[in-house]
Amino acid sequence: MRVVAAANLGLAFALEMVALVGLVLVGWRLDAALPLRLLGAAALPVLLGVVWGLLLAPRATRLLRGAVHVVVKAAVLLAVAAAVTASGLGWGPWYGLAVVVHLALAVVLRQVPRADSTTGAP
Repeated sequence: MRVVAAANLGLAFALEMVALVGLVLVGWRLDAALPLRLLGAAALPVLLGVVWGLLLAPRATRLLRGAVHVVVKAAVLLAVAAAVTASGLGWGPWYGLAVVVHLALAVVLRQVPRADSTTGAP
């Protein structure tokens, strides 16, 4: 079971990195002038990083816990999957599926910050 737990943590990191890359691509593929495409490619991943750093990162300033953490993480990552899909990239649905699998495993393996905990550790 420890191997599965470690693999799921690795999957979480990979999904977070792919989300950043996906948002760069979404911004770049905007149907707009080059300056707006560059702005989108730079601003979208920064926005994700800010949200992640404030609410979802292990050392977040306002770390969400329990079910709220899972719901917000699902909403953020599945919104990325929807944006990637809407921009015409075919891997968006597969990314969304990987997000669902990761979150289901995280809940089963208790890799979600506990609601009764005061530290950032799960």
